[in-house]
Amino acid sequence: MAEQNRDSSMEEILSSIKRIIAEDKSVAIDRSEPRRPRSTKPALQAVPDISADTQQDDTDEVLELTDELAENTPSSARGVFGDRRSEERLIDDQKLDSMRQSLSALVAIDKVDKLSNIKAAGGTSLEDLTRELMRPMVKQWLDQNLPSLVEELVAREIQRLSDK
Repeated sequence: MAEQNRDSSMEEILSSIKRIIAEDKSVAIDRSEPRRPRSTKPALQAVPDISADTQQDDTDEVLELTDELAENTPSSARGVFGDRRSEERLIDDQKLDSMRQSLSALVAIDKVDKLSNIKAAGGTSLEDLTRELMRPMVKQWLDQNLPSLVEELVAREIQRLSDK
């Protein structure tokens, strides 16, 4: 008796799976066809023959679906965002590119932070080394440009105060 209950419950489960798959296929077919304007009159539709579905061997259909799913599985090389088969996407290309650029900038910042903490053989960090190399260049630039920059800023400030 328990074995008959198992068989009947398995048949119910398989029939519900078939029904769900059939609904999914009909939805996919509906999406691929262009939409037509609906008329105001009710249309008569043919009722599909359900008896043909129930007469098929359940195990053959399950094996075919399993094989089909295995063939359509995307490769891991494409990654999560590489699957562009769907026509309706949640994020458009412009936003996706913007997000990728932001993430790239974050990764670059993280790499710079890690590099600045690396110590050279003498115990000097990359940041210290950069400061030592930049100091003469900054000094030269300041020597050339600071007097004219200060004169210009002082002249602007005097002009602003004298106009009041």
